[in-house]
Amino acid sequence: MIKIEGQWIDTDDAGSLKFECSNCNNKVAAKDAYYNRFDNFTYFVDAAVIAICPYCDFSTLLIKDISKNNEVKQQIPAPRIGSKVPNLPSDIDAIYNEIQICISNNAFTAGVILARKLLMNVAVSQGAKENESFYYYVKFLDEENYIPKNSKGWVDIIRGKGNDATHKIPSIDKSDAYSILEFTSMLLRLLYEFPAKLNQEKI
Repeated sequence: MIKIEGQWIDTDDAGSLKFECSNCNNKVAAKDAYYNRFDNFTYFVDAAVIAICPYCDFSTLLIKDISKNNEVKQQIPAPRIGSKVPNLPSDIDAIYNEIQICISNNAFTAGVILARKLLMNVAVSQGAKENESFYYYVKFLDEENYIPKNSKGWVDIIRGKGNDATHKIPSIDKSDAYSILEFTSMLLRLLYEFPAKLNQEKI
């Protein structure tokens, strides 16, 4: 998370504008904002708002749909999809965050390629040798029983989709990317979050 220092100048009152900040992942109510407005000959309409997060001071662009009661139709950067997984090693946490950011902002192909890389890093963190093939890492996770028996098919999907993303012309679609993110999150919880909780219970 980035914490922006200083103060935004000449903002307007946001009137507790609610959104989810992509930087700090908090659901917030902005007090300060910049407005893009136009005159529809009766009153001013807010076409877009740059909302300032009261927690981290990060700015977020909210584009309104004036045909639908001024609802927000797009947020840039988008809210991060998927929950945070505690107790991850720093390198794995960084890649997982990248996957979330990519998929949240419709960079589905990039997210799936990163999920493939994440499996390699996970294997190394569990004792696999470095600088080996992806096949080696998947086999290691399987043979060392790090992958639940009924979830092994998901690793094959990540391997297949990762190959498609890298070597084939068609891009990865939203459905595949969301499913792979969901499985990746589950695997990380099994390998890092739950063992850490168990150790805490034993203390």
